[in-house]
Amino acid sequence: QGAYFPIVALLIPAHPIAVLTWVLYQFTLNVLGHLGYEILPKGFTTSKLTFWHNTGTHHNMHHKYFSCNYSLYFNVWDRLMGTNHVKYEETFEEVCERRASDPKKATPQTA
Repeated sequence: QGAYFPIVALLIPAHPIAVLTWVLYQFTLNVLGHLGYEILPKGFTTSKLTFWHNTGTHHNMHHKYFSCNYSLYFNVWDRLMGTNHVKYEETFEEVCERRASDPKKATPQTA
């Protein structure tokens, strides 16, 4: 995933703060994707502002089913190519509902 970064950094000049911001953003999303818990709020996958962004549930469903949810950070290509799991939004909402009723059941893997 990050192997291209040195090449891009050499070809496209960027301010060090911009590079640091991008690295921190990438690191944070990687942690959230592998955390095993969904911390994003209910409605995140249906909001006009955030529906294009991936969640921990999205990533965990990729590991569970293998043939869907390929995108890393933004699911635009999954949506365009039809590779989002058909029950992604439904599963995300179920996970959020379980979290609200019992925080110990908030893991996407139990979906």
